[in-house]
Amino acid sequence: MVYLGRNARTLIGMLVLGGALFMGCAPESKEAQCQKLKNAFESVKQKVQNSDIKDFNNPENSTKFAGLIDEVANEFRGLGLTDEKLKGTQDLVVDLLTQMSSAIRELPELAKDKNPAELPRVFAVIQKVQETTQKLPESLKTSEEYCGIKFSE
Repeated sequence: MVYLGRNARTLIGMLVLGGALFMGCAPESKEAQCQKLKNAFESVKQKVQNSDIKDFNNPENSTKFAGLIDEVANEFRGLGLTDEKLKGTQDLVVDLLTQMSSAIRELPELAKDKNPAELPRVFAVIQKVQETTQKLPESLKTSEEYCGIKFSE
């Protein structure tokens, strides 16, 4: 049996531990990241379908729905995707959800004021959401083709 000095054993232990940590920090596979994105879309679908918020003329319900959208945006934000093709879709979804949440909170207030001077601001909010929404189908299609799976049925 070979005797290793204390320093050599410490060095070997550090190398083994470092290797284990390095392997644990390796980026997730493309497939794992695709599945994360798919799961996030399915989670959104379930949360919206299970929501009891129906009457959007009620400002309290609008606020609740905006909160639900914020929750979903945070879920997407926290996916931790590193694959650039998938991260682009993730970022676009987060942007869209953030804009929608803001619009849902802002528009009833602007409408309540009934101030014609605020109309350009109302249209700007709506236009921003529309512009981001128009980018989403192409981004989703690209990510779905890249992953080889559909994100929602």
